[in-house]
Amino acid sequence: TAILEGHEQTRAKYSEFVEDIENYNELSNKLEKLRKQRGEIRFDVPECFIEIDKNGNIENITRREHKDSHELIESFMVLCNEVVAKTFFNKIPFVYRVHEKPEQLRVQNLVKFLDWNGIKHNISIEDPMPIHFQNALDNIEDEGKKHIISTVMLRSMMKAKYSPDCLGHFGLASTFYCHFTSPIRRYPDLLIHRIIKSQLKGNIESEREKFSSFVQQASEQSSITERVAEEVERAVDDYKKAVYMQSFIGEEFDGVISGVNDFGIFVELENTVEGLVRIDNLPIDVYEYSIERMTLKGNNNSYTLGDAIKVKVLNSNPKLRQISFSLPNVDNSKALFKDNKKNDKKYKKSNYKHKKSR
Repeated sequence: TAILEGHEQTRAKYSEFVEDIENYNELSNKLEKLRKQRGEIRFDVPECFIEIDKNGNIENITRREHKDSHELIESFMVLCNEVVAKTFFNKIPFVYRVHEKPEQLRVQNLVKFLDWNGIKHNISIEDPMPIHFQNALDNIEDEGKKHIISTVMLRSMMKAKYSPDCLGHFGLASTFYCHFTSPIRRYPDLLIHRIIKSQLKGNIESEREKFSSFVQQASEQSSITERVAEEVERAVDDYKKAVYMQSFIGEEFDGVISGVNDFGIFVELENTVEGLVRIDNLPIDVYEYSIERMTLKGNNNSYTLGDAIKVKVLNSNPKLRQISFSLPNVDNSKALFKDNKKNDKKYKKSNYKHKKSR
């Protein structure tokens, strides 16, 4: 990173590597351009960076920066994964990383949402193509709104998983894809290495039956444990964020509406911290919720996904991993709601289903 950013002291210290790294970066940019041309979807969904001091205290929470050095590594990893998957396709039992086309109903709902928000697109409900999703994102000029629309679009996708069948990767617009590059972190990578070693040693035919059965089991188990790990990671992040925001009770922040439901609106701050403004902390009004338009609309007030909004930190509960916001200068008397009893029960029992749906 320091070399690519022109840090003179670092460049001098590692002078023998500078030219190579700059060449790698140039090649990475070309690979990125080629992936974009074929239709890879570049979701603008930021990750959080939680800074912890030596005593385990949270010093700060920010958006994790995505720099040229990160792109360089990612480009070569993607290329490596594709080459390995294509090389061994239909030759030996294998574990592929697959991402199937989104379901038609989800695409239909996404198209309605894009249309209602005036976002130009050419997404086909019957035959969606990844490049059309990326074109829609490219048509959004507001960066804050693009980030939120990326999240909505991501939710419309199928969940990536492991499979013994090569079904392609929709998000990467890749026909052949696997996870080969990180055996320390992922078991499927390690299994692929084991199978390839057997092939190189000439033992694959004698072990084909064993591997054929095992890749099916490994794919299913790895997909399950991956989802469990993601839930744990999200829970830890939410806990840390709730602890951090306890120091900001009563303070005001600018944010963007990241979710809308019949019990209130979710708001995401610039540092990725997200909290809920319950309906009784909105201005008194008679609200109706539209799941298709992702809007909570009253007679005098309206809240739509992607809208910029200012909030005040009302409460932060690390035990529940929940953060509550209110709107500045709003009477916290409970708002009325059409079909109020049913919806009131819904939002009280919600337990942050919005976050779990990601």
